[in-house]
Amino acid sequence: MSFIQRAWLYITRKKLKTLILLAILLCMSTIMLSGFAIKHSTDAAAQSLDKTLKAGFTLGNNPRTNPGTARGSGTVSNKDIDAVKNLEGVTDYVKRQNATVDFINTKLVPLPSGGSGYDAEKDKQFGNAATIIGVNKSESEKKFRAESLKLIAGRHITENDSH
Repeated sequence: MSFIQRAWLYITRKKLKTLILLAILLCMSTIMLSGFAIKHSTDAAAQSLDKTLKAGFTLGNNPRTNPGTARGSGTVSNKDIDAVKNLEGVTDYVKRQNATVDFINTKLVPLPSGGSGYDAEKDKQFGNAATIIGVNKSESEKKFRAESLKLIAGRHITENDSH
């Protein structure tokens, strides 16, 4: 009697045990296959996100050595920016400057989604004051890369623009 004949007789004689073993193996292989699929899709999504957001860092003043300057505020010199942008592996950079402005003869309108952080108390306290952000290349600015902001008309600000 051959090996295959003996295996077939064993399987057909112990049907319940064979079905339980088959079900366990099927579940294990399904779970493993699902895990591989999830890992593959999350790796692909992470790569896509890295391309969209670009890995990066922010240069800013140290609040310990520059007291009175808010976190992330202050001015980094063009010399320091040039030194960093010329490093190997640095492919792009954005110069960003924040400022608080009191708009005269205007009325600020909060975003309809409420995502602007509008607060009626702050509105009374600060009136038409708002923070504005100036950049040298708006297309590379992280709010546009992350699609928090979307340009619907016109073109992005470039480094060659003058205002």
